[in-house]
Amino acid sequence: MTGLENPTDQPENPLDPPLIDVVGTDASGLLSLSPRGHQLLRRADLVAAPRRLLGELEAWRDASSLPCELVPSDPLPELIDRLR
Repeated sequence: MTGLENPTDQPENPLDPPLIDVVGTDASGLLSLSPRGHQLLRRADLVAAPRRLLGELEAWRDASSLPCELVPSDPLPELIDRLR
């Protein structure tokens, strides 16, 4: 997908603790993300998103050959249980 590449990716530090990053989008979905937002998505092991964005994220993940797991962020109690 055009516009999703980011040449500034930095290698991951294996000593860094796991983090939860929150990345927001507007109605245009992935195309509205900043370069930093794209970088965070590419480095994620798990991406939680509203169901309305999961199809777009699946296509992006598959086209990018990324191994991240995609899960719905709604309903929220189920997501919280999943993250524990």
